[in-house]
Amino acid sequence: VNAIHFVSSTTGWAVGDQETIYKTTNSGVSWSQISIGSTFSNAYSDVFFTDSLNGWVCGGDNNNIKHTSDGGITWTTQLSVGSNLIYAIHFYDKNFGTAIIGSGGGMYYTNNGGNTWVQFSSSLSGYDIFLTDPAHGYIIGGGSVTTFTTTYPYVTSNIRILHTNLLDPNELRSIFFINEHSGWVAGSNSSILHLEGCNLGKPIVTQLG
Repeated sequence: VNAIHFVSSTTGWAVGDQETIYKTTNSGVSWSQISIGSTFSNAYSDVFFTDSLNGWVCGGDNNNIKHTSDGGITWTTQLSVGSNLIYAIHFYDKNFGTAIIGSGGGMYYTNNGGNTWVQFSSSLSGYDIFLTDPAHGYIIGGGSVTTFTTTYPYVTSNIRILHTNLLDPNELRSIFFINEHSGWVAGSNSSILHLEGCNLGKPIVTQLG
């Protein structure tokens, strides 16, 4: 399993190898596999739902983004990017979303639920992405947390994470924010960092694990 996302205490989805998608409606007590009619062998890297009906997965053999509007019964491809893996996808609501490519770089943005995706950066890359509002967000990758906007010049600041005996910042993989100023990043060796004061000058970075 590469990613998991819940929209309530009972309903969630998980994605992984061979383009598998699983759904639970009983808080994970049992899971049912969702078939999308694919025989590909590569993995989906991320999944995100804004409600019980509207959701997206990314990755797979064609490195694409697929969307469902019926809770996973049917899926349609919205974007294919070829050989560069889409690592992560995140939506602020059912209209505004972003996706980021790992090696090779590239960020995409939609303001209409993925009906159209626009590449607004060809150089930025990372492992995870998070929108704090329709136009601003954060990326984790390369040992730093990068703040961005969906309009030029895109990057607004770069928060470098220091290397310690217990933390390799290049292994940080996941990011979550509760607002534009406060969030957490996590990675290997049970590393968890709390960031406070982002977009308010130099943030305070506290290692929690």
